[in-house]
Amino acid sequence: WLALAVLAGVAVLTGCGVLAQRRWGGHGAARRLGFAVGRGGLYVGLSVAALLEVLRLLLFVSNALSCLILHMLGLDVEATEAEPEAWEVDPQVEWEASSEGPR
Repeated sequence: WLALAVLAGVAVLTGCGVLAQRRWGGHGAARRLGFAVGRGGLYVGLSVAALLEVLRLLLFVSNALSCLILHMLGLDVEATEAEPEAWEVDPQVEWEASSEGPR
């Protein structure tokens, strides 16, 4: 959602810059302002996108290191999960429990 909001902001800034350049394109100051706003929107969008990519990379590396440390300590997810059969209920036991009535 953040990336979508950044893209929307960049589109608005760039659009404002283009509109200002077209509206007052004959005047030098307005034209420079339009280009500056559009260029600023582009720079902000690229900077935020690069920052998000760096944060995503750091999260990936952090996750990989934590998994490696847990593996070295013998605390893998596979080692701590119970066997699936241990969670299954025997139908005979379930039937006997339901026939006892209210407690």
